[in-house]
Amino acid sequence: MTTSIGISSSDTLHLEIRHVPLGRSVEWLNRGWDDCKRIGRAGLAHGVLIAILGAVLLALGSTHMYLTAAAITGYLLVGPVMTTGLCELARRREAREPLGFDESLQALARNPDGLLHFGGILALIALLGIVFALSAVAVPLIIDRHASASEAMRASLRVTFANLPAMLVWAGLIVGLTAIGFLTLLVGMVVVAPLLGYATWHAYRDLIV
Repeated sequence: MTTSIGISSSDTLHLEIRHVPLGRSVEWLNRGWDDCKRIGRAGLAHGVLIAILGAVLLALGSTHMYLTAAAITGYLLVGPVMTTGLCELARRREAREPLGFDESLQALARNPDGLLHFGGILALIALLGIVFALSAVAVPLIIDRHASASEAMRASLRVTFANLPAMLVWAGLIVGLTAIGFLTLLVGMVVVAPLLGYATWHAYRDLIV
């Protein structure tokens, strides 16, 4: 059972944050997997693009071990932004709107300033190790409610700390699945990326009212 607390992350964005059980992230993955099967090729196309980006980063960092580690860190850093089109597809499926790769790109036009600022801020705070807490529900909020980058990140922080045990499990699943994607030479990322992108949308729908 979930409970709710009312918050206002700014003067214009009013949200309620739900408390969810420890293992709720498994349900998000189940819903994400259902989206993978239903949405099909449009989501897999995003997975291919994300895998190619990962391959480029690894190729750039392949000369030295520390550069490889930096490349993987960078990949995880930009991961939340890369899920934008996938969150849009999950939103469209829920709203019974047309699904397709072209339609998924409309997410970039929904709130481009918010997405750009969000990506820039993530780059600046990469060394602080709090990217997950700042990005848990940020991208869905930016595209669904036109939140600013700062509003979305404040909401993500509150969601994370209000549901810390559940969010730690969720973070562990994200890291584990991403590791599988890398261990399969990024072939697995073609499926892992859409799965996590869709699951992020369902996490947002569960955690934010």
